Amino acid sequence: MDWVTGKIDTEAFMLWLYRPTSAGKSAIARTVAQLCETQNLLLASFLFFHTDSRCNTMKPLVANLAYRITCVIPAAWALIEAAVEADPLLFSYSLEDQFVRLVFEPLQLLSEQGSFSQFALPPLIIIDGLDECTDEGAQATLI
Repeated sequence: MDWVTGKIDTEAFMLWLYRPTSAGKSAIARTVAQLCETQNLLLASFLFFHTDSRCNTMKPLVANLAYRITCVIPAAWALIEAAVEADPLLFSYSLEDQFVRLVFEPLQLLSEQGSFSQFALPPLIIIDGLDECTDEGAQATLI
């Protein structure tokens, strides 16, 4: 929580929590997500889970993050929807292209429009269980 609130490692844009399997990393991530959500610090989260084909690949990651962002920042909905309507094949593009067009660009545009002047943009995206993603190459791409 000290990292999330900027009390430590203020230059680090990512915090990597690592321990052996079954050491409680997901429990920590879940607890931090709950604490951050109550403090309006959580922008989005995603859990990879190797036995569930719906969440053991990168394919649903960006769509899920984009949806969660619209739940926290409703003004992002129209921008994300417009991006998908303008290019229905967007979800077949690379992870990077999807992230830029569905997460980065809408948030950047809202920021430029001053949409965050009344409140701060929640700074945290939690991605848990990256080691459970079946595509190791995609793991490296995400990092």
